[in-house]
Amino acid sequence: MSLLHRYLVREFLRVWGLTLGTLLLVSQVIEVFTRVRRYADHPLPLGPFLAYLMLHFPQTLLILSPIALLLATIISLGLLTKRRELLAMRSIGFPPHQIALPFFIFGLLVSGLLAAANWTVIPVASKQSEYVKNTLLLRRPQTSLFGQNRVWLQLDPQRLMNIQLIDPTTNILYDVSLYQMDEEFSLVRLTEAASIVFQNNQWRISQGTQWDFRPDRSVKTASLHDQPIELSKGPAEFREMEADPDEMDGTQLDRYIAQLQRSGLNSARYQINLYAKLSIPAVNVLMVMIGVPLGMLGGRWSNVARGIGLALAVAVAYALIHAYAIALGNKEILPVVAAAWLADALLFGLGVWLLVRLR
Repeated sequence: MSLLHRYLVREFLRVWGLTLGTLLLVSQVIEVFTRVRRYADHPLPLGPFLAYLMLHFPQTLLILSPIALLLATIISLGLLTKRRELLAMRSIGFPPHQIALPFFIFGLLVSGLLAAANWTVIPVASKQSEYVKNTLLLRRPQTSLFGQNRVWLQLDPQRLMNIQLIDPTTNILYDVSLYQMDEEFSLVRLTEAASIVFQNNQWRISQGTQWDFRPDRSVKTASLHDQPIELSKGPAEFREMEADPDEMDGTQLDRYIAQLQRSGLNSARYQINLYAKLSIPAVNVLMVMIGVPLGMLGGRWSNVARGIGLALAVAVAYALIHAYAIALGNKEILPVVAAAWLADALLFGLGVWLLVRLR
């Protein structure tokens, strides 16, 4: 790395660190005051609250990093332009793309690190943060557990339920086992159903088998066909127990998609989320592509401020387009790959156009 590039990296990292630190601090302060106000009627559990902030931090970093990179690129290049240092660099033969090279390398590095984290660490931390928030802060009783993509829940003191898959669009539960216990918590009845569907305001077993375990250790078996069953929970409550793709790492999500496809269920939402685990971190280097030409607009602070305003408008537009594309993908109007990468592709096209105009 040349002396000039080391100087550019040092100046950029100084602005980037300050920008990212400020954004993270503001977001954490907002989170603190939001939660404190919610718990104003009782003492705040400090330990669980600090644990929630730490577990929520990786997700916050994933969201704020592109904005920090965008602003840092514009401000650092704007400062260099204002001090006529960029003019001096270009006068001795350094073209814009060589000046911007350290910025692009850093953007690629951040995108790669966040992509790896979003594939592995961030979903796990998000899942744990939701557990701390719901059970330790909001003090909601945990009635369901997830294990190997199966849902375990307690319907009442004597009944446990195990579900392989929940289809929220059709209100169908697949591969269900219902365990009936006595007061001594001994198994007295086991009901297994390939599917349970909610129709006419009641749950019905499409096809299944029921085993009754008698005190004399004999077993009575009965086949069930289109039989009503009382589950004490409605479709909305089961939808809340649906596996959250944001809380699955890439490997788990890939296996879950394969499981849905083998069962003939719609997996579009999960496929989009799988691709988005890579497309969202990729925004970091794309924001550098946008920030470089906007930062070289001119040395006057009015031009820098205009560049920051344009950049923030681009960031907002990206967020809206990404959300809309994902909604279209979930409804299968757009292919899953297009839904996850459409906003990135548009941002890439805008970045290329700005860089070409810069030359």
